[in-house]
Amino acid sequence: MIDSIYFPWIFVVASLHIWCVKYTKSRAEKYLRYPYEPLPDILQEILPTIDIRIPDKLLFISFLYTIVDVSLRDKYTIINEELLSLLCIFSIRPFFCCLTILPACIPKNNEPSFYNDIFLSSHDLVFSGHTCFFIFMGKIINGSIGYIIGYILPLSLIISKVHYSIDVFISMIMYNYINLLINN
Repeated sequence: MIDSIYFPWIFVVASLHIWCVKYTKSRAEKYLRYPYEPLPDILQEILPTIDIRIPDKLLFISFLYTIVDVSLRDKYTIINEELLSLLCIFSIRPFFCCLTILPACIPKNNEPSFYNDIFLSSHDLVFSGHTCFFIFMGKIINGSIGYIIGYILPLSLIISKVHYSIDVFISMIMYNYINLLINN
């Protein structure tokens, strides 16, 4: 199971995320001339666009698959190892998000809801938290399916225009770098 020492850290990281979402959105709307006009992104231009909610559906399916995989293969040790990497990365992510605020890739959200406010936040872009979760689950599952979850499914974030390409690729580099530091 998950070490109990992680629970307070999870609470702090979740609180930081909520603060970061509100801070980056308010700064973008205050200081950017066009906060909801996306920057040019080559991959977003050349790839077909998918529905904005598909990455979260893929994340949820991956989460369920990870739970089943962990339960059937008794991989509780690797969860704690990867959770340490995930919490480290999410501890520094809010500071990166606040350093440079980019215009949103997604249209302005005029329908406030818990889902839209938490999962479709608009300006906390660099670097992608969604991608970090995909990689976290991919490393727990491992093998071909883990690789697909960790490194192929995050592309859905780009083609749904939830994240810029750079957000996703920086996440991949950051997660793997932090993971390498922790495991060596």
